[in-house]
Amino acid sequence: MDTLIQQKSDADSQLQQKIDQLREAGSKSKDAELRTLEQKKQERNATIQQHLQAIKTAQQEKEDLLTKNGQRAQVIADCDSRLAQLEEQHTQLQEKLNALMEEGVPEEQLQQVRQNWRRTRWIPRT
Repeated sequence: MDTLIQQKSDADSQLQQKIDQLREAGSKSKDAELRTLEQKKQERNATIQQHLQAIKTAQQEKEDLLTKNGQRAQVIADCDSRLAQLEEQHTQLQEKLNALMEEGVPEEQLQQVRQNWRRTRWIPRT
């Protein structure tokens, strides 16, 4: 009977050892799975951060282009305004030259007006 009790006790110990080994193996397996999942999570987070940075860069480039285009419109408006001023000056000088020529002003006095008129000559817009 003692032998049977001892055998039962030994079998129980072996069984408990196997249970503990299985738990430990399961724990190691779970730890490995958790490490793998954590690594995948970190890789995905890095990819997301790269995408977010690319989006931020694209948005900044968009804002820069919009600003540049806004400035371009202002430059064009300024040039159009200056062109209108020059056209007006040209017209006024042409009228002054015509009036002086009609009055019979000597050629020396007309030279100054002609030089100013030549400086304001422009090529018409098409």
